[in-house]
Amino acid sequence: MKQRLHKFLAQCGVASRRRCEQLIIEGKVTVNGEVLTRIGSTIDPKHDKVVCFGKSVEPVSLEYWALHKPQGVICSCKKSGKYRRIIDIISTAESRIYPVGRLDVESEGLIFLTNDGSFCNIITHPRYNIFKAYDVWLDAVLSRDDMRLLQAGIHIDSSYIARPDILKVVPLEAGCMVSLRLNEGRNREIRKLFAELNKKVIRLCRTSIGPVQLGSLSAGQFRKLEQKEISLLFKIASKLQTLGDSNVQ
Repeated sequence: MKQRLHKFLAQCGVASRRRCEQLIIEGKVTVNGEVLTRIGSTIDPKHDKVVCFGKSVEPVSLEYWALHKPQGVICSCKKSGKYRRIIDIISTAESRIYPVGRLDVESEGLIFLTNDGSFCNIITHPRYNIFKAYDVWLDAVLSRDDMRLLQAGIHIDSSYIARPDILKVVPLEAGCMVSLRLNEGRNREIRKLFAELNKKVIRLCRTSIGPVQLGSLSAGQFRKLEQKEISLLFKIASKLQTLGDSNVQ
């Protein structure tokens, strides 16, 4: 059965679908000795020989992990002399895994790691609407005007409007704790969002991704995702994509 080349690469754990598309464009992938650079190229996985970066690409056993990322750890596969990498925490992984999305170095909380590019795609691509929830500690309280601005949406980086779902606000002795939800989560979006309100983020913790909760995992702890959790995430993404496609028509 024919299969799209970038999807095959992703399912073999090479990278996310979007990254695999880029690798194809860059001429890093050959099929039966021929460089293919066209997105949408198809192959027969049973008969075609696919090579990426000089190594034969073959299906691998897929792994799915949930980890409580500690502060001071980077969500990168590249070595850093200053920070510990998140992939170095899960020493029991049998294959090369990579983080699904990112949390900045100062932030903590739930993050997935996998070698399944298709899974990575549905968690990170905005079209699938997999919501992420966060608890955010601020150095000041939120006023009524702040709440109205949050509900209306706040411009970030001049071209993007952030409009989080505010779940609750808990007053503290110094500042407050805000629980909120986003369906995308751009680079440092939450910190930039509250900076526009002249509030400083003291602590930021992601508490859930879709239906999967951080739960009792302490910083640095990890577990394998259960099959029912994986299936549910794929099911949610499939339903939301179908709903979105029908609304466009």
